[in-house]
Amino acid sequence: SKRGLFIFTTPNLSSKASIDYFLKHKDFGSYKPSNNHLALFTKSIIKKTVIKYFDLIGVEYPIRPKVFESGFRGRIYKLIYKTAEKISTRAKKILENRWAYNAVYILKPKG
Repeated sequence: SKRGLFIFTTPNLSSKASIDYFLKHKDFGSYKPSNNHLALFTKSIIKKTVIKYFDLIGVEYPIRPKVFESGFRGRIYKLIYKTAEKISTRAKKILENRWAYNAVYILKPKG
């Protein structure tokens, strides 16, 4: 039996934060000359390639603490996020997807 997990990150192309960063810098923060990130994968490309060989366990959207540190807006975001956490997992996921720069895919081998 195949065991283990395959975990990878890609810029969250549906995130306002990620789009704003790209528009300002004409690049993504994770794709610097000093690291080994090579390609950008959209959700469609991931489905057509990686998901063929793996079962998707989940997608996480880690929010950087910086989102909550930008003055008045940060305090409002923090309040909205804490309220969403209390309301539902879905509401929390929607905010994470909107604010996270990266998407973390968690997969396991098929079979």
